[in-house]
Amino acid sequence: MKKLAITCLILSGWFTQLNAQDLQDQLVDELCTCVTEEVSPDADAETVKMELGLCMLNITSGRTKEIEEEMGIDLSSPNGFREFGEQLGGVLALKCEKFVELLFQAKDGEASLADEALEERKGTVNRKNTHSYEGKVEKMAGEDFLILRVGGEEGAEEFYCVEEFTGVGVLKFKKELIGKEVIIEFSTSKLFDKDSYEFVERKVLRSITLK
Repeated sequence: MKKLAITCLILSGWFTQLNAQDLQDQLVDELCTCVTEEVSPDADAETVKMELGLCMLNITSGRTKEIEEEMGIDLSSPNGFREFGEQLGGVLALKCEKFVELLFQAKDGEASLADEALEERKGTVNRKNTHSYEGKVEKMAGEDFLILRVGGEEGAEEFYCVEEFTGVGVLKFKKELIGKEVIIEFSTSKLFDKDSYEFVERKVLRSITLK
């Protein structure tokens, strides 16, 4: 009896996986048909992205409960459609030639969806290497690079503005920024020091926002 119960549980899980796989394959086929018929070969990346989104809405219409039960994805959640797209995307790229073409489709001088995805992934990797710091701006100095001195609970730190960063508009306040509370994201890099002629580890500003 015990063996029979275990066998039933195993088979139940197996059939559930089969149902989820069947649903996923069906959705992939429908999505491929939709993008093949609806997306123009002359569309720019933004139009391709919009049409893909519309196709995803069409194939999921009336199926949200089924998708949640079979695939474990809640489309009503903030990241539901993103998770759904990621789960289908890998299979779609293997089964749908048109989808692969669309990933690299772009007007001259514009980024394709593949380019955007690579940049987004690069940004995600970069953010993993950043740290946060909160405090009041004490000083703005520097000759070759602007250096922000910010005082926090554990003392003051200096942040170097050497590359493009988010929130650069905050610096338009200039001296009025002194005394303001800010939230900073930074990474550490070795910068060349003209006085010592050596590479010295510095905190490089990645983003700044007023608190």
